[in-house]
Amino acid sequence: MSYLFRNEAPDHDELVLFISAAALCHRVAYAAVQDVTQHGAVGDGSTNDAWNLPGFHRFLDPQAFEKAWDEACNADESSTLLIPAGKTFLVHPLSFNGPCKASKVEIQVLGNVVAPTDKDAWGHCTNWITIQKIDNLAVSGTGGFNAQGDNWWHGPLKKACKHPPTSLHFDGCNGLTISGIHSKDSPKNHFIARCNNVTVSNIEITAPEKSPNTDGIDVSSSTDVHVRDSQIGTGDDCIAINNQCSNIQITGVHCGPGHGISVGSLGKNGADVAVEHILVQHCTLTGTENGARIKTCGYARNITYKNITLDDVNNPIIINQHYEGKHDSLLGQDTALEISNVTFSGFTGTSHDNHAITLDCTPEGQGCTGLVIEDVTITTASGGTPEASCTNAHGTARNTSPPVGCLSEGQPFFDRGRLW
Repeated sequence: MSYLFRNEAPDHDELVLFISAAALCHRVAYAAVQDVTQHGAVGDGSTNDAWNLPGFHRFLDPQAFEKAWDEACNADESSTLLIPAGKTFLVHPLSFNGPCKASKVEIQVLGNVVAPTDKDAWGHCTNWITIQKIDNLAVSGTGGFNAQGDNWWHGPLKKACKHPPTSLHFDGCNGLTISGIHSKDSPKNHFIARCNNVTVSNIEITAPEKSPNTDGIDVSSSTDVHVRDSQIGTGDDCIAINNQCSNIQITGVHCGPGHGISVGSLGKNGADVAVEHILVQHCTLTGTENGARIKTCGYARNITYKNITLDDVNNPIIINQHYEGKHDSLLGQDTALEISNVTFSGFTGTSHDNHAITLDCTPEGQGCTGLVIEDVTITTASGGTPEASCTNAHGTARNTSPPVGCLSEGQPFFDRGRLW
């Protein structure tokens, strides 16, 4: 019903119908910004702003965050889900699911989002917030997430839980950017899985030094991931690059406390475990249990750590091919236990004790090959003499203190692939 080419004015009933239809079309098209408070979120820190009905009823009555997400995800063009400043939103476990109709979606976090302290409110206990199958997603802002993990670290697990839940889990998100936000006290880790073309920048992740298994960022089955200019201090690895990862860059990250920046994997089937083309550069480690660490029972190759600053770090440089004894099940699988073409360059600073460089490769087969250690100056915070130790490690060392005389001279592989 169009009045564009009519000379006469519409009567009252026609005008009401036209206005109602226009309003309906506007609602179907969805607004560009979906503020969770406009969908019923209270933001008082005590009202569940995700769901207010237990059990299967939740799937029949989505609440504020889910309503806002549904409209943002189904927008015709780009859209934003807004978590506004000045409020604290109690959110029980939830999922933001794709794929989305919107060409690009931003989750703008300006307020604070907190998890329930009651373990019974966590349901299946796998993840707190799951974000999956969403391409071209941006998560940004000056606000953050507090998963309130203390109860999980010190109390008994729920019967339905095999382990504490992950705080933020990104799965199958391509073209993902995460920037500016902070995350505190995850019960376990933060996870990026099956994601390609990811940039993480200017974020902060914190958990107490003694909190168990609270990895800052775990990356798995992902390619082209860049983490930069961020602060991470937890009770486990600041960053762990796990199985089936390639083309990963870590730049300008301050790590500590924690277990260092680790490369490797703990998969049970060595043939399915691979980590390659990794660059860690311009990072600072303070008071960590490890520095640059490769821990694997699979293969890891074409890895570079360079320009790393150390401050009172245990095990500043360490390769551990016997991590938790898991290499034993892979004996006889030559490629499954391969560490090759690894460079440690430009390390300066202090080790907590005498163990400055440890290259502990499996005694079976070739061990570690194509290692390069150069321009390394490590002293001890205690004033002792730093040491290097090796087992079946092959490569070259240049301009290192301590000297790495235990490294067997050997030519790196000619087929080194793409190097950084």
